[in-house]
Amino acid sequence: MIAPKSQQEFVRTASHELQAEGAHVLFDRTIGPRVPEWLGFWDEVLVNEMPGAAALSAFMPGDGADARTLQQRVDSLTAGLADLGVFRGASIALNVVVTFTTSPDAGLRRAATHLVPRAYFPGLRPHAYVVDLAANEVSGGRGTALREVLEQALRSSAGPVVNQLELEQRRTLHTSRTSQFYDLMRGRQPLVTSGLVLANVLICLVMVLSSGSAALTTVLHGGPVADGTVRSWGAQSPTLIEHGQWWRLFTEMFLHASLTHILFNMASLLAIGTLAERLYGSAKFLAIYLGAGLIGSIVSFSFSVAQGHVNILGVGASGAIFGVAGALLTVRFQQSDVIPAALRRRVSSSMAPLVLISLFLAAVTPYVDNSAHLGGLLGGMILSFAFPLVKTAPAATS
Repeated sequence: MIAPKSQQEFVRTASHELQAEGAHVLFDRTIGPRVPEWLGFWDEVLVNEMPGAAALSAFMPGDGADARTLQQRVDSLTAGLADLGVFRGASIALNVVVTFTTSPDAGLRRAATHLVPRAYFPGLRPHAYVVDLAANEVSGGRGTALREVLEQALRSSAGPVVNQLELEQRRTLHTSRTSQFYDLMRGRQPLVTSGLVLANVLICLVMVLSSGSAALTTVLHGGPVADGTVRSWGAQSPTLIEHGQWWRLFTEMFLHASLTHILFNMASLLAIGTLAERLYGSAKFLAIYLGAGLIGSIVSFSFSVAQGHVNILGVGASGAIFGVAGALLTVRFQQSDVIPAALRRRVSSSMAPLVLISLFLAAVTPYVDNSAHLGGLLGGMILSFAFPLVKTAPAATS
């Protein structure tokens, strides 16, 4: 691979790539106003207000600096940006890129890839990258979008710089797609999610009220709904299903065993269902929810029969809710020109720890059927590819 001609050319090429994706230079040194003192050690600072994934990318030279000096520059930068109000409001990523024209030693490279502000700023997500121009390699942030940009800049910085016409064309395309994304989101309201929550709550309320005042008092004091009640309303019962009552695999999704049970499930459904319905659209979201819930019920029924637990009862929407979580886990692996890749990656990355924690808590909690959760989760992941994200913007109608 041919080495880049200069540090300035690399930064200029990387900056052009980021600007083509909607970023803009925070301070244009050519037109003023006067650059703040804390920005003096930085080659370029760009802001990209992508939907759901705002980011700052700051480039500084590392030659001749030690780890302490680099840390001081990062602290000075974040303090200055905080004074400008950049960190107020939504979450934002701070990407620090340290460039070296001569390869740094292992200790300095390690310190540079772990640079984070020493001061705490709510919502700030710091990341650090090292660009070794002598070795033509990037360290830090493996698999991230910015690393791909930096590696692309390394490959292309020895060649022609992106011309202004191409830059404007890519900016226009990015602006168009961003506008299409916001239009799509404005047209998608979580009506199905609200309807499912309302249906579950109403069914639970009617079921408890129809069981008498004693049952209502028990539930209000945190007790369970009687087994006979949930069985008569359609709970999963392996014995009854084996005798032909297959409809119970569907109806159990709308029944809950206690006040805590329905409150937790409906809060979870509101939290992730609202996002999933906006991303997938109401019809696809409903298909994933019901399909994953049914798959979760089938897996739970099969597991109960295999274990010989044919007399237990099963209720709850959690299998379907895990299916929605599964559909959010896969969005980063789907193609869409309308829903930004950075947003899709962030949604999937955010869902992964939540799913793992939920599965662990369910595993250590008595009387919780994790087989339904796992079945729903896998079902939702599979169904998300059968009912995928929109790939292009819907055609405008007159």
